[in-house]
Amino acid sequence: MAKIEILSLERIVAPEVKGLVSLARRAADSLLRAGMNEDTLELDLNNVILNVSVGDDHPIIGKTRRKANYFPNRVLKFAGEIEQVTSRLVYELLDSARINPKGKEVSWLLNGSYKETLQAFEGLPNLLKAYAEFVRFAIRKKIRTVACQDHFAIILMQHVRQATGKPYYPELESLLAALFKVRKFSSPHTQSRLRDLYRRNRLRLRPLYISLKT
Repeated sequence: MAKIEILSLERIVAPEVKGLVSLARRAADSLLRAGMNEDTLELDLNNVILNVSVGDDHPIIGKTRRKANYFPNRVLKFAGEIEQVTSRLVYELLDSARINPKGKEVSWLLNGSYKETLQAFEGLPNLLKAYAEFVRFAIRKKIRTVACQDHFAIILMQHVRQATGKPYYPELESLLAALFKVRKFSSPHTQSRLRDLYRRNRLRLRPLYISLKT
């Protein structure tokens, strides 16, 4: 696995043209003068860029909401396929064992264990159907959470507020834009999005912020 580079604050706020002060540099200076700790700011910014996750993330790990909603149907379809072939496959194996009783790979079918195996396999479709309904229920009832990257953006905003007493949305927008640009991405974190993200989630996620308070 390639080593992930941790960007220094100086690297993030460096001017595009030598001799010119970047918006990100001015933004960082404003936050630092207002009381923000430089190491904390650097760490929080890196956490945002290193924890990119899909904005449509769903509780089923690694699946977008659309794929997650379709997942129970896939399980049900698979259950139907198993139901159609299980008995036939087991009896075909049994016939093979009778024809070639010395075959080690099917010898277990000659001692009666095939009956228990068949019963277990025949019950599998019903188990999968129950599982599909369980997943469907979990998807419907699961409280929607913010994406991983948004968690760290909120933590950044919370630390800024704790240190300075103000939100500094314009400055954060400039810093995040510079951060993403260094990584050759476009920042999704506009002032309006940051403000809305903080407003909707700060109370529900407050215990997390308290545990991470510097």
